[in-house]
Amino acid sequence: MTADGKRARVAQIASRLSKGRDSLAIRPASSVQPVRVDWLWPGWIAAGKLQILAGAPGTGKTTIALDLAARITTGGIWPDGTSAPQGAVIIASAEDDTADTLVPRLLAASADLGRVHFLD
Repeated sequence: MTADGKRARVAQIASRLSKGRDSLAIRPASSVQPVRVDWLWPGWIAAGKLQILAGAPGTGKTTIALDLAARITTGGIWPDGTSAPQGAVIIASAEDDTADTLVPRLLAASADLGRVHFLD
């Protein structure tokens, strides 16, 4: 897109916003105060953030996710030897059934099922 095309697109968006058809909240980066990341597993999993495992079918995404869930629900040990804090997890799975796949795998990983919740 040319510079003139970009300016025209910005003007079009600004016009729509000024007419109240859409709303868009913006703020300059200079107004944002940076904060430190709170880590669940330092350098690997940020606490309180959405975690997504993406990849081709059959590559171990569910196995990894349920292993991590088990470590969190029991306060186990991370793969690097550090301690995982004990807590609850929420699992959203679009591929696997809770009764025939997820719960059996969680049991095999020694998860505390009372701390595991599924998004239906």
